[in-house]
Amino acid sequence: MTSDELKYAVMQYWRFKRQALYIATEVGGYTPNIKDILMVCGKKIIEVECKVSVSDFLADFKKKKHQFYERGYEYYNTPNYLYYALPEDLPVNEEMLDAYPGYGLLRVKPDAQVPGYYEIEFVRKAKNIDTNQKQE
Repeated sequence: MTSDELKYAVMQYWRFKRQALYIATEVGGYTPNIKDILMVCGKKIIEVECKVSVSDFLADFKKKKHQFYERGYEYYNTPNYLYYALPEDLPVNEEMLDAYPGYGLLRVKPDAQVPGYYEIEFVRKAKNIDTNQKQE
């Protein structure tokens, strides 16, 4: 599965099954911390990082944004929820996210019955990571 296929699958799921109002890709433009997908669902802002290799997955944690998210910088655009979306066969497990307990994990696989559609499995649900916002 390519990165583009993974992004397509995630956007398709959130837009049509979860009724996200707005979805954008490659958000952040001039910063080194570009978000693969950013969406608005009701009053929640959800970020999804799509990773197709273990090295890409592990390298993502070196980005400064994780320090900002963890410390809750007031002026940094922190999403409410952050998920990692991975192909079903990528050898990454939930324990690799233990350093970031609020992050969620999604597994994506092609739908066996409908070509061009995908199934999304929530391996781990994300928790609200925006420490500057009142928890709902």
